[in-house]
Amino acid sequence: MNSKPSKPAPQKSQPSQNQPLMVRGSIPYWDQTNAVKSMTDHADELNQVALFWYYINPDGQITKYQYAQADPNILATAHAHHIKTLFTITNLGEQAGDDWDSTRVEKVIGDNASRSSHINSIMSMFNKLPFDGVTIDYEQVAPSQRSNFTVFIRQLAARLHQQNKLLNVALHPITSSEAAGRYYFQDDASLAQSADYVTVMTYDEHENGSSAGPIASYPWVSQAVAYLKNNNLPMHKVFLGIPVYGYDWIQDSNSPATDLTYQDTQIKLGKLDEALKWDNAAKSPYFSYIDQGQSHTVWFENAESIDQKLKLAQANHLGGVSLWRLGEEDPAIWPKISAYQ
Repeated sequence: MNSKPSKPAPQKSQPSQNQPLMVRGSIPYWDQTNAVKSMTDHADELNQVALFWYYINPDGQITKYQYAQADPNILATAHAHHIKTLFTITNLGEQAGDDWDSTRVEKVIGDNASRSSHINSIMSMFNKLPFDGVTIDYEQVAPSQRSNFTVFIRQLAARLHQQNKLLNVALHPITSSEAAGRYYFQDDASLAQSADYVTVMTYDEHENGSSAGPIASYPWVSQAVAYLKNNNLPMHKVFLGIPVYGYDWIQDSNSPATDLTYQDTQIKLGKLDEALKWDNAAKSPYFSYIDQGQSHTVWFENAESIDQKLKLAQANHLGGVSLWRLGEEDPAIWPKISAYQ
């Protein structure tokens, strides 16, 4: 499939300093209509979309999320605009209280026989819909699985490349020795050698279950990029994960923060006398307010904070950026993205 002139093809060698950034956007099944509209409206700025439709069930089978609509029209629309389509597989269950489950991954990568069976299942997905590749998003896997996970990705990449399919692997960001130990299962350099792309998930530095703070502060994201660079990854294969959302925390509360789209933050600001603030160190916007006697703090990402991450990606010769997720972003990010293409 030929790409538009504004859409750089995957690079086979180390790019130059001014190499245009590729752009991927995720389409989640729970807000698919808005995400697809964003894809269609901004097709000229997108090179890839990742379709969040599938997970490993407790028996190790690839299963569509119950409410996911695996709509072939989305792929047709993407392909009409020369956008590559990758389906995402996760180890995140869909039942209430489910979390990222290492045992599901261990079940399918624990030995050569199980790896081969799982890879066959992945390859069979291409017979169902005309995907261009797959994203492996297996998170919180036990450190003991480092060798098994590395071999799995190497074997999967070989099978995919026989059919000219793409492989992207999601990576936890490493910003401390504690994180390096927790995520020891991912041998970043080896994974990047096998895969076409790796995407570092540089978001949720502060999440809905943590204390209030920036979603992805500039220093934190920079540390994650520096770790990959110091470990000699082929940086032209690296996509920088960029959040486009926000959280609303209630101070001195045990309740989780409320998820916010960019549009939600603007509605809240429009009803308040409080001014939007900018944290120079984090390079992120935030604001505070009081509602029914409770103090709230909102951190989110807007065009200005995302532009800082785009600069960081290009300055470090990364291959691209990956937006989590389409449909809830500040519309003003798109002209800024175009400037890096």
